[in-house]
Amino acid sequence: VANVGTFEIDSAHPGSAIFRPLSTFVGQGPSVTYTVTDSLGNSSSNTYTPKVIAPPIVTPDTTTGAWNTAQSIDVVANNAGTSDTVDSGTSWKPSSITISCGTAPSCTTTTGAGNAVTSVTMTGQGTYTVDVVTEIVTFTPVATFAGTARPVTYVVTDMIGNTATTT
Repeated sequence: VANVGTFEIDSAHPGSAIFRPLSTFVGQGPSVTYTVTDSLGNSSSNTYTPKVIAPPIVTPDTTTGAWNTAQSIDVVANNAGTSDTVDSGTSWKPSSITISCGTAPSCTTTTGAGNAVTSVTMTGQGTYTVDVVTEIVTFTPVATFAGTARPVTYVVTDMIGNTATTT
């Protein structure tokens, strides 16, 4: 189907159909009609309408605060006025946020249970921590730091496993 994708019969699983969307397609695809016939020649038709759920979209988050004071932000719930979105066919997966150094120089991580990163330290600036239950990221500056800190990279996941990454 032009600008949408292809439908095919799954040769590995006879009787199953596969919809392979183009990488640029999201939304409801066109319906296709299929017919099944049993060994006695009886047949029945129905339609299959696929829906491709878009991956989540997140934008960089920032906070501003007083010198030598921790700053916190709920990176998932702060969507008002931003373009952070999750498709209407899914929702944010609770407790799915992960943080990392990304491409930041002079950065180290600390891991906790299950080797999940629990904190990211930017040398000479401070430490980011994540509370995976509340999805709040907190930056605690070192006493001598003033200015704009190097950002931490975070990933969030929707309920079907699509991820989005930002700072």
